[in-house]
Amino acid sequence: MLEAVGRNAKVESAASVTDFERLIASAPDIAIAPVEGGALDAADALRRLSAEDADIPLIVLADPGEEEAAIALVGQGAADYVMTDRMRRLGPSIERTLRESLSRRGLSRATAALWATLENTPNVAVQWYDEVGRVIYWNPASERAFGWPVSEALGRTLDQLILNPASAARFLQSLRTVERTGEPVPPREYEFHRRDGTPGVCLSTVFGIPAPSGGRCFVCMDIDISERKRAEAELRASEARFAAAFHGSPGAISITRASDGRVFDVNDAWLAIMWRSREEVIGRTMVEAGLADWKGPEDRAAFIEPFVRGGWRKPQRVSMPRDGEPPYVGWASMRPIDIGGEPHYLAIMHDISDLEQAQQALQESELRFRQVTETIDEVFWLSDAQTNRLIYLSPAFERIWGRPADALDHEGGGWLAWLHAEDRDRLAAAAARLRETGEYDLEYRVVQPDGEVRWVHDRAFPIRDNAGVLRRVAGISADITERRKLEDQLRQAQKMEAVGQLAGGVAHDFNNLLAVIQMQASMLLVDETLPQVAAENIQEILTASERAGDLIRQLLTFSRRGIARMREVDLRDIVETVGRMLRRILGAHIVVGTELEAGVPLVNADPGMMEQVLMNLAVNARDAMPEGGRIDVSVKPVDITGAASHVCLCVRDTGVGIPPKNLARIFEPFFTTKEVGKGSGLGLSTVFGIVEQHGGWIEVDSEPGKGSLFRVLLPSLSSRPPVAAGSGGRSKPQGGREHILVVEDDPLVRNLARRALESYGYRVAVAENAADALDVMAKGVKVDLLLTDLMMPGGMTGRELAEALVARVPGIRVVFTSGYGAEILEGAQGAAGWHFLQKPYRAAALAEKVRDALDRS
Repeated sequence: MLEAVGRNAKVESAASVTDFERLIASAPDIAIAPVEGGALDAADALRRLSAEDADIPLIVLADPGEEEAAIALVGQGAADYVMTDRMRRLGPSIERTLRESLSRRGLSRATAALWATLENTPNVAVQWYDEVGRVIYWNPASERAFGWPVSEALGRTLDQLILNPASAARFLQSLRTVERTGEPVPPREYEFHRRDGTPGVCLSTVFGIPAPSGGRCFVCMDIDISERKRAEAELRASEARFAAAFHGSPGAISITRASDGRVFDVNDAWLAIMWRSREEVIGRTMVEAGLADWKGPEDRAAFIEPFVRGGWRKPQRVSMPRDGEPPYVGWASMRPIDIGGEPHYLAIMHDISDLEQAQQALQESELRFRQVTETIDEVFWLSDAQTNRLIYLSPAFERIWGRPADALDHEGGGWLAWLHAEDRDRLAAAAARLRETGEYDLEYRVVQPDGEVRWVHDRAFPIRDNAGVLRRVAGISADITERRKLEDQLRQAQKMEAVGQLAGGVAHDFNNLLAVIQMQASMLLVDETLPQVAAENIQEILTASERAGDLIRQLLTFSRRGIARMREVDLRDIVETVGRMLRRILGAHIVVGTELEAGVPLVNADPGMMEQVLMNLAVNARDAMPEGGRIDVSVKPVDITGAASHVCLCVRDTGVGIPPKNLARIFEPFFTTKEVGKGSGLGLSTVFGIVEQHGGWIEVDSEPGKGSLFRVLLPSLSSRPPVAAGSGGRSKPQGGREHILVVEDDPLVRNLARRALESYGYRVAVAENAADALDVMAKGVKVDLLLTDLMMPGGMTGRELAEALVARVPGIRVVFTSGYGAEILEGAQGAAGWHFLQKPYRAAALAEKVRDALDRS
């Protein structure tokens, strides 16, 4: 029957269950079993086929009267049934069943192949989206491309995964376009971001397919082109670099077509020496441009032949005509090159119109080359990867390593012996790997013969042959010692900035406390019944508080908030005061001596800053004498312009001295030769800044092993003014009856200022901050003068308060107080008519400043 329908069949029968199972294992195309009877009936056959998960169709043979049972078996999975009394139907049934089985198996294999393709494609990210843009399928390539595992990607939209909201909205619009037109969206480039935040670019195609659960879904196929885009950008940059190098080269470069000699391109230097424009030469031959007189191709070939034979290493002498000018004479080199598959000649010419000038230029060129190779900062090196033999080493090696280059071949232990002990094992392991990989990127320390440690950033790059075998290793080593020092200094500066902010805050609070002490003491001094002894004691309190104020200004200077308070200063007093303190703090192993000449003029200076200069120089000298020594401090007039126009503060020590290579850098910020953590590098730079701020300069004499001498020279005043008599007097300044508003956040200072002013007859209102002061004014109190601190809490400064009150009450007088300086008022509205009183201050000084402000128009 099978042969009747054109089928060749191999028929095997199963006489037992074992035979049937053996036949199932051989994967026959079709099975036939009776409803009942034999070793195995159709129901048993169906169960065994199902248990083995065998895709083998079963045809049931039914005797008359068994048709209903046969139909039931078809319902349970049989492919068809044939009645034994109608066996002529068996052939067509087998044909139809085989055809359906083959079709089903082909579809299953195609489906499996499709899914295998989707799941295993290495570089095509495939996603399916539902109608609102949610992910319903996410293949492994999508996981690799975007970094999101399928378990987290399913159910999310692209703005939650890889696109920003705007790009995701455009993508959703693409889905709507596909849904509306039924046509796929052509490939488009999208910028995306991976799960770890790194950016990328993909080429995306979107089209629609029937959804597995009905309706439609959308397929997006992405190819990551990030590397291609990067390569394109690098290619454009490379072309730009080539164009810049070509047209910026000082050598005259030309490119001509080999076939006919027409000019393809020339650079600017070529145009300059040939006295031509680009329009006169591009696309023309040298004969057409008037630069050659060849009679034919033979002449041109004869001209080119020596260059091609000699190549770059045998430049030829050429002479070319120039209209109305002497002919160009030079050395030219030429070699064939390929451009777009067509042969061309690249020629480089150098002007040697005068042979003597050419020789001189050559000598100068060689000198420049030597200067470059001998002064370049980085070390370039090349080694043989097979033997580890050094092939080339640039001269910078000697500067960084402190050893001659040939020492690598003569000293035992190799270059690893010259490294810092803590870095040797790490570098030895890296050097071992270098023979295999040809690359590393390391930072390590080099110990020079004199013990100086230099940090080196060393990078190695592999050079392989066409077969991929590592042949050479190229490297570049840079001295990064200064960079490492700057990093350490930056960390130190950040710590010092924090300390400075703390110092500024502490200084502000101390100024308020000192203001209380000075006002209280000065208010006691105006009592004429006060015993002389008590008055002298109170005067000592005032003097001590003023000294404390100088210390506060030093703190403010340290925190960069202080303003220099210049006044007439005797540097001898500074030396005597600081000298006593130095003997206590420098230690018993340091002897401090002073020499103070008579008749030294005064200088205009900030006493606190001068004390800081002397302290910094003394501490610097102490650090130069770790085993002990002597510091001598002297003050003397200096005759520079024929008169004693300057005063010299000298600090000499018996320390180790300063090496010449460091002497020129000692005043640089953060420069220090001390170990990490033992010096900020700011001491001498602070001295330099203060001296320069005072209109002076500083000189240094030092030799290693012979100590150092620092001379600070400051302009002197014309003479020593007499000491004002009655400086500690108890006279009372003039008072008044005006109304004064005192605004001060510190309650002690506020109350004392009120009491002091009331003691001089003034009517006084007080406020804790600007808001309270405005409330006082809003109640209709007529105020003649505002006395306010510049810095107050509450969001409104003293200056802003003054500007607001001046706008409301024209003519109101303003006196500002602060522990900083009047300079912070510069540029403020109304500053020209305002007055300033430095904290801390005495009660008399407050009264004088208030009276002066009220009386001044």
